[in-house]
Amino acid sequence: MAVALILGVASVTVLYGVLDQDYAARYIGVLFGLDLSVLAGYIAYQVNEVVVRPLREAMDGAEAIADGNLTRRIKPGHTTLPGRRQQSATSVAKRA
Repeated sequence: MAVALILGVASVTVLYGVLDQDYAARYIGVLFGLDLSVLAGYIAYQVNEVVVRPLREAMDGAEAIADGNLTRRIKPGHTTLPGRRQQSATSVAKRA
């Protein structure tokens, strides 16, 4: 993420001296918009990987266990809190 910021600042610094002064602000605005688009895509990807996907997998496992599939196990996730919730659900299924 820091690399994108450094690249953006370096590009603006280089382009501002090279580009025509009348259009420099437009070019820099487009560059800034592209940088924000990349940042938004990265944040969306991380939210999906860290929050949404583990919760979806835990919900699917909990629904399967609630429907009576006591052989279903929920794998622990990569993050701490959802992993502990998944371990709790798995231990409940083992006791049943």
